[in-house]
Amino acid sequence: MSLPIETRAQHLEWCKKRALDELNRPGDVQECLRLNGQRLGKHPETEGHIAIQLGMSLMMADQREASDREAMRQFINGFN
Repeated sequence: MSLPIETRAQHLEWCKKRALDELNRPGDVQECLRLNGQRLGKHPETEGHIAIQLGMSLMMADQREASDREAMRQFINGFN
């Protein structure tokens, strides 16, 4: 029995939920960002999502947003 293929919207919401759940736990905020990019890349309609590039840019530039939980929450909630 095969599972139905998720729509883009379903996958995106799953990715965002997982990322927000991770932000609520103690740990590295940048790891949450990295994992979110990996998850987005696993669906054919989100594999080139701009949030992947923006997230990597934040981490590489060592921006405050890449380590601030509230800024990261806004970033995650802001993409669609």
